[in-house]
Parts: sequence; C-alpha cells; structure tokens
Amino acid sequence: MQTEELKMQREETTRSADQLEMQQQLMNYQLILTTVNDLIKLKSGILVSIETSYSVEVSKVISSFGSLDSYLNILADDSRKPTRSPLSYQDRQNFKQYIETCFFLLQFVIESQLTVLQIDNLKKIIKVNLSENESIVLKRFAQEDSNQHQLALIKIFNLFSS
Repeated sequence: MQTEELKMQREETTRSADQLEMQQQLMNYQLILTTVNDLIKLKSGILVSIETSYSVEVSKVISSFGSLDSYLNILADDSRKPTRSPLSYQDRQNFKQYIETCFFLLQFVIESQLTVLQIDNLKKIIKVNLSENESIVLKRFAQEDSNQHQLALIKIFNLFSS
C-alpha cells in the first residue's frame, strides 16, 4: 500500500513539475512578447520624433512629400542605386538610433529561448510593424556598413526579398 501511495505521489509530483515548466515557458513568452511590443513602440516613436530633427535640407524634402513614409520611400528608391546615400552626416546620425533599435529588436527575438513556433509568431509581428520602405532602408544601411550580421538578420526575418 505504501508503495502504491509513493508511486501516486511521484506521478503527481511529475505532473506538477510539468505544469510549472509550462507556466514558466508561457511567462517567458509573455515577457518577451511585451518587450518586443515595447521595442516596436520605441522604433515607431523614434521615427516620429526624428522627423522634426532632420537637417533643414531634408526637412524641406519631407515637407514637399508630406510625410516620413514618403521620405523613407525616397531613401528606398535611392537604395536601389549603387551609389552611397546623399544623406548628410547629421541625418545619418539621426537614423543611427532608429537603425540600432530595429536591429536590437531582431537580435533580441533570435536570442530569446523560445520555441520555433513562438519565434515565428514574433517574426510575423515584427514584419507587420515594418513597412517595405523601412525594410529597404535597413538593408541599405547594413549594406553600406558591410555589416554581414545585420544582413543575416534581415534574411532570417525575410524582411526584404531580392
């Protein structure tokens, strides 16, 4: 009888441990998802805030096109050319914070200890929150800096196909 009770206790302990492990995995995913959403908000906030800090020349271009996305479109068009960007040093510095935030977001997801399905879901969330123009600009900056790691992240997330 004691042997049977011990066996039942062992089985219950195993079930409890499995449930705790599942709860830990869920909490980890929720924490990472929250962080990803916060980083996406930060990325979007940077785009909005840097729009007002462009050089006068770039501000005139943005005003003439009406929005930051229009300006990103200009950068995207420029990225298809083999020459370097006409952006001034200051304009590149303004974008540097944005670019670093984007690549940190991608790297954060890759380094998270989640299941393949969870990582795929986060990749989709990120992809939905990046415009095609943003993806093109990210790729162009990575190419200009010859940053193979950033180019690999872009490929892993399938942000830009060519």
